[in-house]
Amino acid sequence: MFANSDISMTVLRLLAECGRVSRRTFDVLPYSYRNTCVYIKKLVDGKGVSLSGGGNSKSYILLGKGRKTLSASNPQRYTPELFALNKLLTRHAGRSRLRGDVAAIMSLAGFAVHPDDKPTLPAFTPNPPDLQYAGLRSLFHNHEPQEYGQIIPDRVIYTKHLTPLNCYYDSVQLKYLREAAADKGVNYSRACGVLITPSNLFRVYHSRDVAMRFNKTGEENFSALLGSAFTGYLPDNKNGVLVFGHDWLAASNILNIYLRGRIVAPPKDDIPGEILGTTNLGNPLFYLPVQRDALELLRLMRYPGWRESLIRFASMAHADIAQTGWSYQHEGRRVCMIADLNLTNLAIVLRGMMKNPHGPVTLLCLPWQQGFIWDLVQGYGGDQANAQLLVLPDSFMDNLINDHLIPYWGGDVFD
Repeated sequence: MFANSDISMTVLRLLAECGRVSRRTFDVLPYSYRNTCVYIKKLVDGKGVSLSGGGNSKSYILLGKGRKTLSASNPQRYTPELFALNKLLTRHAGRSRLRGDVAAIMSLAGFAVHPDDKPTLPAFTPNPPDLQYAGLRSLFHNHEPQEYGQIIPDRVIYTKHLTPLNCYYDSVQLKYLREAAADKGVNYSRACGVLITPSNLFRVYHSRDVAMRFNKTGEENFSALLGSAFTGYLPDNKNGVLVFGHDWLAASNILNIYLRGRIVAPPKDDIPGEILGTTNLGNPLFYLPVQRDALELLRLMRYPGWRESLIRFASMAHADIAQTGWSYQHEGRRVCMIADLNLTNLAIVLRGMMKNPHGPVTLLCLPWQQGFIWDLVQGYGGDQANAQLLVLPDSFMDNLINDHLIPYWGGDVFD
């Protein structure tokens, strides 16, 4: 009954594989705000999905009619087993909304989220013969086209990953691996899930609009759990975290904690513990707002050496020199590439500006980051005349991925 709209089917598919998803996250979809509102309302009125909460807590879950629509489109992909998992994902409204939002963003960025698209846990990745081009390419090309066997209305060819690289696993799935003795400690973790790429193993969090509090023991237990979830090849960078926020407010709060020592009272429904800073949960800490523009940076993370590529091509765009470090000297100025939204490095830059407000510094960022970065420059550097903000061209990320990374790695079925 809902299959006449691409928007309706996209919403139903995301809810089926991600669980509970907030209204504001659906604004990331590649449709107009008006059309998205219209078709989501039709789904609610037609009892395909259920709406709960209000304001920023408004979210949706899948109902029976929505499940029937999906099963009619592809009974092999939308199975009773998937819907049983869906019920687990939607328990505990507050936490499941955060987890569902992160999973939805991952799916929209091209990472494998649906259970059919990724290996079950524990998952093994063969070690490449080396970490040169051939070895990294074998890690990257770990997928194959998948088309379900019988004749069905849904003729989409999906992508099946043969290893967990470039796959996202919800924390609910990961916690099934725990030992009974570790149940309590793992439950204290605030992690929404884990994203593993050829270059990074990220524990992933949603900080909402605040610098969240976390239980250190719970996070340590969750990190230890990953050792049994992923075996074989693991990237060298496996202590980093990827934190999402509704917009830029959470990032500002995280930096305030680290740079100004601001004490924040915990909300009544929050877990008491340590306040998230730029290094105390993991290092480095990357931050992404739940915005459509941020998908381009998230998509970049699936490529081997994504940060090195970003730094190299940003420095080429700025000074026509290929740099390997995120901070370098050029024509008497300190140049810092902060387009990757590494808050650990950004905090270093801002602290340096506070200590030396007259030091000439140039910050390289992407167009959609410009307002946030400039507010930070003014907030931490005062009215210093020596700070410059260099915004990379609108076409920079598109050219980096489509003109360089896709040809270099031999194409990518996600695009």
